[in-house]
Amino acid sequence: MKKESIRLIFVYSILALLLGAISYLRIFDTYELISLDLRFRARPLQKVDPQIVIVEIGNDTLTNLGQWPLPRDYHASLVKVLTDSGVKAIIFDVLFSEPKQGDRLLAEATKQAGCVYYPYALELDRVSSGSWQAKGIDTPLLPELEKAARGAGFANVLTDVDGKRRRIPLFISYQDRPLPQLTLKAAAGYLGLEPEDIKIFPGRSVQLGKSLPIPIDDQAAALVNLAGGWKDTFEHYSYYDILAAYAESGEGVRMPEFLTRLKGKICFVGLTATGTADLNATALEPVYPMIGLHANLFNSILTKSFLSRLPRTANLALLYLLCLAAVLITLNTKPLPGVLYQLGLVSLFIGAGFLVFIAAGIWIDLFFPVISSIVVYLGANIFRYINELQRRQLLEKELSIARKIQLSFLKQKPPKVSGAEIAVTMDTARHVGGDLYDFVQLPDGRVGLMVGDVSGKGVPAALFMAQVISQFRNFACRYSSSPAQTLTELNKEISRGSKSGLFVTMAYLIYNPATRQLNFASGGHLPPFLFRNGKLIEKLDVAEGMPLGLLEEADFAKKEVKLESGDLVLIYTDGITEARNKQGRDFEEEGIIRTLEEEPNLTSQVAIQHLQGAIGAFSRNLPQHDDITIMALNVS
Repeated sequence: MKKESIRLIFVYSILALLLGAISYLRIFDTYELISLDLRFRARPLQKVDPQIVIVEIGNDTLTNLGQWPLPRDYHASLVKVLTDSGVKAIIFDVLFSEPKQGDRLLAEATKQAGCVYYPYALELDRVSSGSWQAKGIDTPLLPELEKAARGAGFANVLTDVDGKRRRIPLFISYQDRPLPQLTLKAAAGYLGLEPEDIKIFPGRSVQLGKSLPIPIDDQAAALVNLAGGWKDTFEHYSYYDILAAYAESGEGVRMPEFLTRLKGKICFVGLTATGTADLNATALEPVYPMIGLHANLFNSILTKSFLSRLPRTANLALLYLLCLAAVLITLNTKPLPGVLYQLGLVSLFIGAGFLVFIAAGIWIDLFFPVISSIVVYLGANIFRYINELQRRQLLEKELSIARKIQLSFLKQKPPKVSGAEIAVTMDTARHVGGDLYDFVQLPDGRVGLMVGDVSGKGVPAALFMAQVISQFRNFACRYSSSPAQTLTELNKEISRGSKSGLFVTMAYLIYNPATRQLNFASGGHLPPFLFRNGKLIEKLDVAEGMPLGLLEEADFAKKEVKLESGDLVLIYTDGITEARNKQGRDFEEEGIIRTLEEEPNLTSQVAIQHLQGAIGAFSRNLPQHDDITIMALNVS
C-alpha cells in the first residue's frame, strides 16, 4: 500500500474518532438544545388532558393574603375546599419543612382528603457515570404531613447547560434505594399502581404497570413534553379566588358553581407570583413556573405522549452517514452542483429532524451532524483541491519538460545569410503547441524557410509536430531544388504513417541570396506577405496545395519571385489573424498589413517586435487561445 493511502486512511480514522467522541460525549449540547427549542416552537399545541388544572399562588393571592410563605391554615382551607369540590388529586409544589402554626389543621385536612401529595427536595450529587444520587435530604417534608399524605416525592428539576429546565429525574438513588419523583408518585397513585408495579430500566425507561413505559436518559430523567405555552394549555385557577369563593358562599351551603367545575380534577398547586424562585426558563418561554413542568409530566403520562432523545450510538450512526454522504458528493460532483447537493442534504436532514420530533416525539441531534457534514464537505473539497493542485503541479512540471523537448526540435537561432536577415519567434498558447518552423541549409548558400501549423493543440499536436519536423528535414535535403517536390514527398510519408487523424498546413520557401530568387510552395497554409518600400505588394500564394496528411496523392504547385533590396517577407500562423479583443473582433490580415505599413524599411527582428506589440495592445491581456509563430526575411 502506498504511503499516501496509509496517510489518508490514518487521517480519516483520526477524524472519524474525533467526530465520534464529540458526538458521543455531547460536547456541543448547548447548541443541540437550541435546535431542540426551535422544534418545540415549530410544532402545534399538544393534546392536554382536561382533568389537569393548575392552582396558582400568584400575585393576586400574595396581595390579598399576605407575603410568602402563606400561613398553613390557608393551605388547610384550600385542601378542604378542593376536597369538598370533589377533586381526585392535589399535588403541592410547595415545600413544608419547618414546623409552623397551622400544621395540625393542614395534616388533618390532608388526612381527610386522602388524595394529597407533598414534595421534598434532595441534595443532589453527580456520580462518575453521569447520573445523579442524593447526598441527603436538602428540604425534608414535615413528618406529620408525610404521614397524613397519600404520597410524597422529591420535586427536584434538572437544569441543562444553558440554564433552562427541560428534564425531570423520575428516580434518584438515596442510601442505596431509589426515591420517586413527586409527579411520578402522584401518577402511580392516580392509576392505582403499587410501588412494585413500577420498574426501572436504567438508561431506557421507567415502566408504569404492564404497558406504560416512560423514556428516560442515562440520568434517569424524562424529557418534559411541554404541551404549549403557560397560558395556552391547562386550565388555571387562582388560589385566592378558590378560598374567596368558598368563604363568600358560607360553610354548609351549596358549593358555588365556580368550584363545582373542579370536580374530578387533578390539581397542581404551586407558586407563580412574579419574582419568586419557582420561575425559570424552559424550551418555550424565558419565564415559566415550575409547577407547569410537573403538570406537563403528569399530562404526558395520562395521554401517553412522551419525548425521547435518540440514543448516542444512533446519533453517531446518523453523523457518520451524513458525513459519508458529504464525501460522496465531493467525489462525484463538480463544485457548483456539489454545493447545491450539500445544501439539499443538510436541508433534508434538518427537515427530517423537525418532522420526526413533531410527529413521533423523537429528538435527533441536528447541530453537530450538520456542522460536521459541512466541515467534512469543505475539508474533502480542500483535500480534493490540494490533490488537484499537486497533480497540476506535476503536470506543469512534465509539460515544462515537454516544452524543453519540443523546443529542442526547433532551431533557436536563424542561419546567417549573405545579404539578408532572418528572424523568428514562436509563442505557444499552452506549454506545448502545434506550430513548427525550421531552417534548412542547402547547397550553393541557399536556405530553406518553413513554417507550419498542426491541427489541434497540446501534447498530441506537439508529438505530431516533432515527427513532421524530422521527416521534413529529410525530404528538404533530398529535394533541395524544389519546395513543391519536398511537400509532395512529405505529404505521402505523413499520410501513410499517421493514424492520429492530425494534419499540418505548411509554407516552404527557398531563398537564393546570390540571385535573390525566392521559390515557394504551400500546403494549405496562409500565404506569406511581401512588403516593398513599406507597402504590401503581393500575397505569395500558389494555385495548388492542400494540408499535408489528408490525402496521399496530392499536387503541390511552386512559384518564384525575385526580391529587391529592402523587401520584407513575412510567414505566420493563424494565431495572429485569430487573436481576439474584448469586443470579440479578430486581428485579421488587415491588422498585420496596417502594423507593418505604419513604418517602412523594417528589419526582420523589428518587424516581428512591432507585430507582437500590436497584438498585445489589441488583445489587452486576454488569454491567448492559439499558437503564434512569425518568421521574417529581410533583404539588405
